[in-house]
Amino acid sequence: MMREQLTAQQRADLSRRAQSVLVQQAWFIEAKLIALYSSIRNEVDTQQVFETAISLGKRIVFPRIDDGQMVFVEVESQSDFCLGSFGVLEPVGAKVVPVCCIDLIIVPGVAFDRSGFRIGFGKGYYDQALENRALSCRLAGLGYAFQLEDSIPREAHDVSLDWLVTDQEILCFDSDVNL
Repeated sequence: MMREQLTAQQRADLSRRAQSVLVQQAWFIEAKLIALYSSIRNEVDTQQVFETAISLGKRIVFPRIDDGQMVFVEVESQSDFCLGSFGVLEPVGAKVVPVCCIDLIIVPGVAFDRSGFRIGFGKGYYDQALENRALSCRLAGLGYAFQLEDSIPREAHDVSLDWLVTDQEILCFDSDVNL
């Protein structure tokens, strides 16, 4: 897999490009409560997005697996994490925020397609958690350009993205938005 072959410098450069594009989007700027992820296996990093959001006074939540379910927990700094499920940094706080309160959820993926679907690591945690998001909540994938396919296999429960941001382009899948 190309992502796992990236050098630390390549990952940093490509992550920086993708994050720079993301934080300039109106839907990011307008969001008050944003869900991010802790990157693993050379996924696009979210540190720059985190720092920008904090500097803009936004509230930030990260996912944690509790009793086999994904919950979102509010964090204020990088010290609010410990190693959790599947070797992922998870928030340690007690302030669980219902997914229906989140304005923008940034998700990783193993692969993305040009129809707005993603493949994760196969556990289904995101798809299950996203079922309860508010209609106004935006869902944005964050990945590398080389992860983008014309189409990927999908299942009935898969949730589609509103946006995909990569190091080379941004794709909108929300038919209600004019670019």
